[in-house]
Amino acid sequence: MFIYFIKNIRNNRIYIGSTNNFDRRKSEHILCIKKKVHPNKKIQQDLAFFGEEDFDISIVSSIPNISDLWLKAIEEMWISYLYTAFNLYNINRFTTSFIHPVSISKAEKKAFRIVRKVEMLKASEMITIEHNLNVL
Repeated sequence: MFIYFIKNIRNNRIYIGSTNNFDRRKSEHILCIKKKVHPNKKIQQDLAFFGEEDFDISIVSSIPNISDLWLKAIEEMWISYLYTAFNLYNINRFTTSFIHPVSISKAEKKAFRIVRKVEMLKASEMITIEHNLNVL
């Protein structure tokens, strides 16, 4: 399972997404971009203005052995955490498909808390790097 970014390297604007198959999802984004039908109009507009070469699609986090439900929760965490630090392409702070589970095991809760802490550290590091670059 992966958290990925589509990053405009000219203006540092980021789209945060998640997938269980990065290569397939990257191909889908590229196909939509080439056909000029990307569902995110902000990305499509910036692509028309800046050009494809100013965008990078890459994995920022690989999370093994996690359910789709928890992957969406981690994606929401990334979006929520970076929403104010970066000018995100994401339209909403929350993924529409994430539903908080009512009954989950204690082991699942503990595993999720550990994964969430690791992901928050990664996101926090990105904010620090971005801030330092802006100060220079």
